[in-house]
Amino acid sequence: MAPFVALMSAIVYLIDKKAGIFTSICVALYVLAAGAIYVYHKKYIQADLVHYAAGYGKVQKQLLKEMVVPYGVLDMEGKLLWGNDEMIDLLTDEKAAKKSIFNVVPEMSPRCLPTSEQDEEMHVTLDERNYRVVMRRIVLENSALHESTKRYERDLEKLGDSNQALVSIYFYDETDMLACIKENKDQKLVVGLLYIDNYEEVLESVDEV
Repeated sequence: MAPFVALMSAIVYLIDKKAGIFTSICVALYVLAAGAIYVYHKKYIQADLVHYAAGYGKVQKQLLKEMVVPYGVLDMEGKLLWGNDEMIDLLTDEKAAKKSIFNVVPEMSPRCLPTSEQDEEMHVTLDERNYRVVMRRIVLENSALHESTKRYERDLEKLGDSNQALVSIYFYDETDMLACIKENKDQKLVVGLLYIDNYEEVLESVDEV
């Protein structure tokens, strides 16, 4: 606000010099007071921003954990590093998945994991339900994951190198959709046309009834 107040003081000075001097002194005091308040409260403002960011991160983590779509993070060997509640319920055997997700989903293999930025998709069956699996390769740096708190140290150890690649995996339930597609296909109307070359000859060869 200082430039706008200074402009007002300049206009007042053009109208009346004494009033302009008085407003100039007020503007100077205002600038000094605003600067002092900013310097004094700067660390508190930064602390509030950090707390807000930390709280926002917790909210995001909670949303991921409670997301209705099964979601997890794998390493390039297929080990499940983290999964939300739906993913843990889907895989049933969490310990086996942490050793290798291929133990829980036999239809998947190391060849299925993405090796480029392009997503990999496949269809699997678990507990008599059909799922479309989408996998995306992510390259993270430790600087992007670094936090000053000790709660992230274990995660950083799991990630290993600074350019460790991870795989985010989603399971989309397509059972109901595929059932509807099959039912629609089974009920589909098929129309055929039958042509007779010589209608009179056909009538002569059949009974009058």
